[in-house]
Amino acid sequence: MKKTFAIILISCAATMLCTGCGGDDLPEPENQNPTSTTTDNPNAPKIDEASIVYNASVRTITFKASCPEGTIVKVLLRQHTNGTEERLMPVFYNSSSRQYYINLLNLIGNSTYSFCIIGYDIEGKEAVRSTERTFTLPKDAAPNAPNTLGIKAYAPSAPDLADGYIRGNIITQDLEYSIDNGRTWTPVTTDGIISNLQSGNVLLRIAETLTTEAGRTATIVVPPFKSNTDTDGTGGNSEGLHIRRPG
Repeated sequence: MKKTFAIILISCAATMLCTGCGGDDLPEPENQNPTSTTTDNPNAPKIDEASIVYNASVRTITFKASCPEGTIVKVLLRQHTNGTEERLMPVFYNSSSRQYYINLLNLIGNSTYSFCIIGYDIEGKEAVRSTERTFTLPKDAAPNAPNTLGIKAYAPSAPDLADGYIRGNIITQDLEYSIDNGRTWTPVTTDGIISNLQSGNVLLRIAETLTTEAGRTATIVVPPFKSNTDTDGTGGNSEGLHIRRPG
């Protein structure tokens, strides 16, 4: 009898010890996205959370969803960096990959966005919404080199002077130029002209902005000084249209 009672006491003590170590004292499991976002409404889409992918290189969001006839899915997009715009993006379906997708090509580069996928039932009411996700677009791709047609390059007035210049309607304050083969760049400050140039190569491109990479370059050649004994008789103001087309 005493032996049986001792066993019961040990068992109770072990039970009390286990209860004290468990329950609220254990760390909570990490939150994880569910495999799919569903609703009790049988006439509403089901969104596959695990399939949602943002692709920065081609600027798309793709996902899989099961949409009963008469239901639709849309993507709600919020902008956080350059404004606070919120809009519903049109969604397309790729039958070969059996995925839905949206294009992000028209969004502003170097900006942060968040999005979620919304499913609407056959009555057009919101029935389900995915987990919200955030991404940052890279800067927009570099624009093409400036069109150099119509630009004229003028030589310096003396061999040791830097008073050559180039003129053209395409020269605007959106551009910048380099006289050291692209190591440093100087913004254009006056539309239509770039002054104080020595003879040699001048690189020209659209300047980098907050949202767009710097453009590809065109090369313009400022001609060397020509003396008054030159056969064209134009002296230091001789005009030479020496322009290299962008490669």
